Amino acid sequence: FLDLLEVLSLQPREVNLVFSSFTISGETDEADELINSIQRAFALTFQSLSNQSKFSIKVVPESRLHPMPHAPAVSSAGGFTSMYLSFCDYYGLSSNSALCWDMDNLYTVNKKFDLNQLFAEEVLSISSPQDLMPIFGSLFYNRWFTTLSIRDCKLNNIISSLVDVLFKVGLGDKQFEAVFGAMCSNTHCSITQIDIPDNELDEKSMSSLGKYLALAAAKNGVTRLNISHTCMSNMRAL
Repeated sequence: FLDLLEVLSLQPREVNLVFSSFTISGETDEADELINSIQRAFALTFQSLSNQSKFSIKVVPESRLHPMPHAPAVSSAGGFTSMYLSFCDYYGLSSNSALCWDMDNLYTVNKKFDLNQLFAEEVLSISSPQDLMPIFGSLFYNRWFTTLSIRDCKLNNIISSLVDVLFKVGLGDKQFEAVFGAMCSNTHCSITQIDIPDNELDEKSMSSLGKYLALAAAKNGVTRLNISHTCMSNMRAL
């Protein structure tokens, strides 16, 4: 769905699915049902996506499109679980039922994504970095979490496998630069508290963080920034 740019149908039996790198075209008597099913599935799976991030639909006549009865209610943690399950399917990975349960039941109010806590509770395993791919993919589009906490996590050892997830266009490099860069490119990112002590941040990482701070300042701003025991540790926690 995230690679889908446009659904085009100018004839009653015609269906064209235009993706970022290829197009699927065909004809079927069930064209209307197929197009409406795609629209409905996308709305239910990617609940917090902005209109700018959604594919366009051009159908002639427009009456072939069924109006959505109402906007689906966004579930716990900004619809994190539905997006996570979709990314698991996309990458061919088994979903983590413990993580889904936590997101659906413990994050109805909690807006802090604490990677260390998930490791400590053995919900996640740092020895399986590929399991983080659907998680970071979901976070990229998430608008629920306002606090990101990654403490002494040796993120440098795992982030290289996540760069393609964090960046849909060639914006990133590696390591923390990728995380901060993804936050910059997500125009609806709601993170206002960043807790990343005891990590090695290079110049590119700090530059990427600075860009996010500047973007955030134009909105609600970052209310807490903890970069103690990093290359900028003299700043302490702000």
